[in-house]
Amino acid sequence: MKKKILYEIAFSVLSVIAVTIAVLDISEKISLTKDSIYFYIDLSITIIFIVDYFIRLILSENKKTFVKQNIPDLIAMIPFNALKVFRLVKILKIIKIFKFVRLFSVSAKFYKSAKRFLHTNGLIYILFFTLIIILFGAVGIYFTEKNITVDSLPDAVWWSFVTATTVGYGDISPSTAIGRIIAVILMLAGIGAIGMLTGTIATYFISKRTMVNESNPIAQSIMKSTDLTDEEKEKVIDYIKYIKYLSEEQNNNA
Repeated sequence: MKKKILYEIAFSVLSVIAVTIAVLDISEKISLTKDSIYFYIDLSITIIFIVDYFIRLILSENKKTFVKQNIPDLIAMIPFNALKVFRLVKILKIIKIFKFVRLFSVSAKFYKSAKRFLHTNGLIYILFFTLIIILFGAVGIYFTEKNITVDSLPDAVWWSFVTATTVGYGDISPSTAIGRIIAVILMLAGIGAIGMLTGTIATYFISKRTMVNESNPIAQSIMKSTDLTDEEKEKVIDYIKYIKYLSEEQNNNA
């Protein structure tokens, strides 16, 4: 499992680099020509993606299903910048469209893990609730402290975020009773959100380590199923893990 986590981290880093290069190239901050080091970095990452894709394809039980479920990976392998440099594609507009497709396909690698992480312990709802409190806190402090300690709405939003994260720079400090009550609410909400985030990170990685072993016959049957998507397979395995956890708790309490 440690190897799998390291593998995911490594490819996440490569994906971040690939996306960054794509964004910089689209915004014309860098030039991906053969004289640029960014071209060779991007090409190296593409080669790694290609090798990884075909290794996973060879090892997969159902290759047709694998191809269907990994279309973004297939698109991410296309060396669009190399095609441009070697004049195999000459229309600049098409190249720019390809860059956006490449950016989307590489970004899609994060979707699955990010979605699972955000739904661990209901983190996404906590973050949304905290964001709402921060925005309401900004509006509240703006109207209660306007022309006293806060001069503009952007300053109020800045103060609200700083207070919620418990950083407390002190550049803006409420002087009214209502303003201080708003600050207390923001601090409590921020402390709760940070604690929830820390707990979710721990739970996320622990759940990966304690997931049903793939050598288990039941897990093997689930992983080989062609009727379920990868996400559905993970949910089934997670549910089995939850049932096992309840059984262990009952045995410990008996």
